[in-house]
Amino acid sequence: MTTIRCVLALVASQKWIVYQLDVKNSFLHGSLNEQVYMQMPEGINNPKGKVCLLKKSLYVLKQASRQWHAKLFEELRSLGYGQSKNDYSLFIKRISSSIIIVTIHIDDILVTRNNQQEIKDLKDHLHKKFTIKDLGHLNYFLGMEISHTTEGVILTQYKFYAALLYVLNYVNGTCGQGIILKGSDKLVLQAFSNSNWASCLDSRRSITGYLILLGKSPICWKAKKQHIVSKSSSEAEYRDICLKRL
Repeated sequence: MTTIRCVLALVASQKWIVYQLDVKNSFLHGSLNEQVYMQMPEGINNPKGKVCLLKKSLYVLKQASRQWHAKLFEELRSLGYGQSKNDYSLFIKRISSSIIIVTIHIDDILVTRNNQQEIKDLKDHLHKKFTIKDLGHLNYFLGMEISHTTEGVILTQYKFYAALLYVLNYVNGTCGQGIILKGSDKLVLQAFSNSNWASCLDSRRSITGYLILLGKSPICWKAKKQHIVSKSSSEAEYRDICLKRL
């Protein structure tokens, strides 16, 4: 974030324009330096139990991000860009008295400079190599909203402040709500549990939970996202994890 703010401060002082680019399927462009095998996807007829030898990286691989960055660095270096030793996501190219600045965050690329032709050449080259989407002038990046005025650049986080107001309104409207512990003639201890499979839309993790009642009163409850179990885990490890879930 310090690098991004430094670039935006330079943009504000020089009256430059920042363009934002998005690389489509960025991790799929990375090359693998080692042999990686993958089990066949479910639903494919594979009676002999064969596996796939990957020629390109996939999103689930641990080295996918590193290989994509190496691929992009190779292309930028071929165009004359030098990598900052202080921040590896910053690239600079000098042409006579002007410079071109490129900052990278995974598949988001910011480009700025006072020479529009050089920016166009860079866009054309990256689009030819990777297929990019030109998002135009920078207005939203890493949770920050960027707006340009005559005095400079303004950084805000209005969407966060809006989310905070929503939470505060919810708390204010539910202050009187609570948990009722009802009296009961029969203090029978009851336990209920439930689980689902990969229901979280963000992490695709399973959620398990339980509720314990004493009579009609809830006395203990919990809901938890489960860790992802790799198919490469041993049978004993998988059994132990399942027993812990139960």
